[in-house]
Amino acid sequence: MEKTMLFRNALAVASCVISFLAPSAASQAQDKQSTLTVAVAGFPVEDVIPWLVTGVSMGYSGHMYDFVVGSDAQGKISTENGLAASWSTPDAGRTWQFQIRSGVKFHDGTPLTASDVAFSIKQFASPQARSSSAGIFQKGLVDAVAKSPTEVVMSFKNPVVELPEILSKGGGLSEGAVVSKAYFEKVGLDAFRQKPVGSGPWIFASRQTGSDIRFKANRAYWRKPAAFENLVLRIARETTTRVAMLKAGEADIVEIPASSIAALGAGARVQTIPNVAAVGMQFYFGGKV
Repeated sequence: MEKTMLFRNALAVASCVISFLAPSAASQAQDKQSTLTVAVAGFPVEDVIPWLVTGVSMGYSGHMYDFVVGSDAQGKISTENGLAASWSTPDAGRTWQFQIRSGVKFHDGTPLTASDVAFSIKQFASPQARSSSAGIFQKGLVDAVAKSPTEVVMSFKNPVVELPEILSKGGGLSEGAVVSKAYFEKVGLDAFRQKPVGSGPWIFASRQTGSDIRFKANRAYWRKPAAFENLVLRIARETTTRVAMLKAGEADIVEIPASSIAALGAGARVQTIPNVAAVGMQFYFGGKV
């Protein structure tokens, strides 16, 4: 399998991977830079409903959501940047208690509470759920209950010792994404799909299926807000098109296979930045995982 890499233009971010312009030109462009544009070959599924997509689709819509459990730069679970400030299991994984931090708000200004977490978890147990680990919830979840605005308890038929990892964004899954219970129940599935509401660092702005999805920065985010005002994820299916977009300054980050590095030209400066990624393999037998 050919390795695919992401390259970013030095005009977009301080830690550049590729640059083509002289410092004077770059500084001029930096002054007016308020939008980060990412060109990709495509999206696995262009949907924003966490329980109806697999983890790989979080690259498309996951920027809107906070996850129950946080993760550090190495992909390990963390109490620093997730909705849960702490968690514990009194019976080796059959029951899990999560303490949800207060002060987090959805994009519509309403507070995020344990009720929203419980509601979101139950959606992954619904018959319609198609997420990567939906089977764990569909077959094993007994209940998810908000004991208070800041405590949710999840119980399972059998121990799920890896639950914190499953509910972490670092795990590469979608099961930990939390939606607003009140908003979802008010507008319904179809309307939510057209105007999704999360609590993450990016607020949904618009999308054109097969073309792009756009976000604006959540300036009221409970953690550090994004460095850019706008984020655009744009589909450019041909590698040559994405390379041309990068060179022309039409994209700041592009996805290209390693074999196309030479196409960047002699003026490119390439830097490798190690990153953590989750890789999974599933085997299907008679419609069952």
